Amino acid sequence: MPGAGGAGLGFGLAAGRLADVLIWGCVLIAVVLALGFVLVVLRRKYHPAGGGERQERPGFSVEGLEALRRQGQISEEEFRRLRRAALGLGGGGQETGDPASSGVEEDDDG
Repeated sequence: MPGAGGAGLGFGLAAGRLADVLIWGCVLIAVVLALGFVLVVLRRKYHPAGGGERQERPGFSVEGLEALRRQGQISEEEFRRLRRAALGLGGGGQETGDPASSGVEEDDDG
């Protein structure tokens, strides 16, 4: 009965290989989960929820310009000119013909 012993040996190898596959599969899943956890922690650290980076930086948006105007950092005239530029309406203060609103300074000495 040499055939029966050979079949039993083959099954033992298959069971051993199956055990190895299951062990290494679990190790692989654990590594993937650990890396996923690390990525989530890093993302929360460097990219706060709610777009905090956008809110902290006063950009060239109408809301940012309104905040600068309320804080007194820009005048009403500057606000109007910059708002038009932010909205892409062009002109940028040229519609009034006022040299102060166009960014050109005049010399008072003559």
